Amino acid sequence: MAISDIGRMNGMDMKSLAGMKGSKEPAEIELELKVGELEGEEDGMYQDMSPVGRFSKGALNSLVSVHNQVSKMFGMKPYASFEEDQESFPGAFTKEISMIIDAADDAAEAEVIGMEMVPSLENITTDKDVALLSGKIGMLAKSKDFKKFLAEPKEEEEEMPEAEMAPAEGEMSEADMDKLFSERM
Repeated sequence: MAISDIGRMNGMDMKSLAGMKGSKEPAEIELELKVGELEGEEDGMYQDMSPVGRFSKGALNSLVSVHNQVSKMFGMKPYASFEEDQESFPGAFTKEISMIIDAADDAAEAEVIGMEMVPSLENITTDKDVALLSGKIGMLAKSKDFKKFLAEPKEEEEEMPEAEMAPAEGEMSEADMDKLFSERM
């Protein structure tokens, strides 16, 4: 639903809506709402992937502590501590841990760190599992090689030029077709 539709439902015009958000244009406001909607959907996707079990506040906060040590290497804001026990990881937390896992996996593929240092969210159901995850992320936080890997700009894979495919039997090549068209003109 567009912001203009929401505004009309509430008897407001687009200028009134723009005034609510400061001096932003209606298109800018609508874009921000769409981005927020997409982020919400993404968090929902990560919520579906989140570990489920019984997790104590203490175990989770130990994980948050090491997570924050690594996440600052990515330029992310520190994750807030948990106030109570949880039965699943919040989607946003799972998303951030997944980013760390992906980076560790990339570092292992580049043979910067060993595969044993790559954490996983699979089979996390107890505080003991959370402690093992915390330990692996803690090892990443202390790894000079991992820090160096994250500091280096990621090399973009070169795109291979598309190979020209030979025309199928009975079809003309592009060059032959161009020649034919130029002859007819």
